Amino acid sequence: MASVKALRDGEEQGLECLGELRGIKGAPARELRIQKPVTIPGAGSYQKDFSAPLYSRRVMAELAKREEGCGPCIGALAQKGKTVKGYVRRQLGPHLLCVPVYDRQGLSPLAWKTQGYLPAGEGYLKVVRRRVGFWVWLSILALLVFAVSYLCFRHGPQALWNTLLELPETLSDGWYRMLREWGVV
Repeated sequence: MASVKALRDGEEQGLECLGELRGIKGAPARELRIQKPVTIPGAGSYQKDFSAPLYSRRVMAELAKREEGCGPCIGALAQKGKTVKGYVRRQLGPHLLCVPVYDRQGLSPLAWKTQGYLPAGEGYLKVVRRRVGFWVWLSILALLVFAVSYLCFRHGPQALWNTLLELPETLSDGWYRMLREWGVV
């Protein structure tokens, strides 16, 4: 589930309001979780979760074709960003949610992945999250390529092949020895 953080009450002072978050009637949507820190004077503070609809690219394309249309992208919603462009708001009961909007140009597509879209004001917002898994798997792959290249260069292709053939037996012997020491086997 995608999530973003709303500003505390009063933190929106000095920022430009870019519009109201709005929904699209009858359109299929996923859920966006908006977390807001709520402070009760004399009692403390806590995090309250609210939900908003999160639409796909297809739904936003259909909205742009309709009569009411949808303007250009006005920014991105993220957990954290570099430059705050302004904020969008949404009234849910007694709570006014002010969500910071970040400049799209400050969020590289290599580091951020689009999760969905939200209509807001005269345009729409991209909801993005960091590509952590992509970079973890890429670094594991790079380390694996380095290790295989090093073994092949240092000991030759035949030694590398023998090492790869013996690897499952070596791993199973190590696991068996470890489980025996722990008293499991």
